[in-house]
Amino acid sequence: MVENNYRQAFKSAIARVYNKSGAVVGAGFLVADRQLLTCAHVITAALGLPTTTQEAPTDWIDFDFPLTAPGQKVKAKVTFWCPVQLQPLNSAEEGEDIAGLVLEEPPPNGCQPVRLVSSSELWAHAFQIFGFPTRRDDGIWASGVIRDRLASGWVQIEDIKAQGHPVQPGFSGAPIWDEQIEGVVGMAVAADKKRDETKTAFMIPTSVLTRAWEELGQSVQLPDAPKPDLENQTMKDFFVSYNRADKQWAEWIAWTLEEAGYSVVIQAWDFRPGGNFVLDMQRAAAESQKTIAVLSESYLKSSYTQPEWAAAFANDPQSLERKLIPVRVKECKPEGMLRPIVYTDLVGKSELEAKQTLLDGLRPSGRPPQKPAFPEIGVGKESTYNQPAITEPKSFPSALSRVQQIKEKSLQQRLDSLTADYEALAKQRDYTTNAADRNKLNRQLEAIAEDMDKVAIELDGLGK
Repeated sequence: MVENNYRQAFKSAIARVYNKSGAVVGAGFLVADRQLLTCAHVITAALGLPTTTQEAPTDWIDFDFPLTAPGQKVKAKVTFWCPVQLQPLNSAEEGEDIAGLVLEEPPPNGCQPVRLVSSSELWAHAFQIFGFPTRRDDGIWASGVIRDRLASGWVQIEDIKAQGHPVQPGFSGAPIWDEQIEGVVGMAVAADKKRDETKTAFMIPTSVLTRAWEELGQSVQLPDAPKPDLENQTMKDFFVSYNRADKQWAEWIAWTLEEAGYSVVIQAWDFRPGGNFVLDMQRAAAESQKTIAVLSESYLKSSYTQPEWAAAFANDPQSLERKLIPVRVKECKPEGMLRPIVYTDLVGKSELEAKQTLLDGLRPSGRPPQKPAFPEIGVGKESTYNQPAITEPKSFPSALSRVQQIKEKSLQQRLDSLTADYEALAKQRDYTTNAADRNKLNRQLEAIAEDMDKVAIELDGLGK
């Protein structure tokens, strides 16, 4: 989907919710081929039920898509119910006032799901919203800026212009379009009724919506990577430097970066048979803006990886441009020139945590998404905030069992020994002038390289 089509999909996904008498009571939006999202209080209004109804309604609700197929009504039934709570939530991440619905039949032609995006960096982003306030059944656009998260988990949004319509009753359940990220970052839930003179309202951010309704998580994207400047269009964003013992980690990192929109060079994918390894490595480092060093004991001990990170270090010795970004994937202790450089630590993390940590480490700022808790809050208590249960995909380099850890240590020692033999033999060959002796050494090097590949494959297979 090209960039401009994201907003077209957003507009086509906007739904209008009707009550049993045919009056418009709010908005919703398409999040999958036959799934809709709106506020629970919009559904109770449509069915004439109390706002705090705790049991999921079972009646069909009428919708249409006014910007794509106005008047072409479809029916939907509640399949996920997170009602307005009678008591305060234990955690702001639990979510409330959320309803998921499934359509009785496919939506009209031209309707597409929105692009759901989760981001903690939304301050001052411009937003757009389309809703149905009183006497505006055809809908009306409103705009403003996003502020930040509140203690309730909701995010404050406001219109800072003198002209224009504020977000008000009738906008509930509508998707919030972030102009900078070019995606839907939340759902309108309430207007500020305490101060009539303000144009303040609130949205439930995508992160809370997906944590409440887990099926949504499959549709959520991270924001696109920043667009590269025109001067560096031919440059790759990252060169991933690694030791063959950490090939699985390196490929996971490269894949995660490309999935987030970055361009990557990695030996496993880009160095092809018939090429010159040394020249390929030199070219990859020179034509990449930054180098990611995949840190482990094997990486730190290898003499072949040292020139790779040293080249990036030499270009930015004070780390002012962050040319060298170390990422620690196994227990190790960087020494020498690597010691003072802050590394991104993925050791012991689940895949979701590792992905977020990796991408957060590439952002220019580490500012948290919400105000940190006052130090006295939670004293003597162990916080469970923001620690959802995670199921790790098998492709991620997951934690190993005790038996696997012992085997990994043995294989790693074997690989380190073979690496040392290879490097020593390679140096001997480089100083050998006799052609017969050099050929003999080359055959020995090939045999050692085959053994190293076999051990590396075994290491890659652990934890799968």
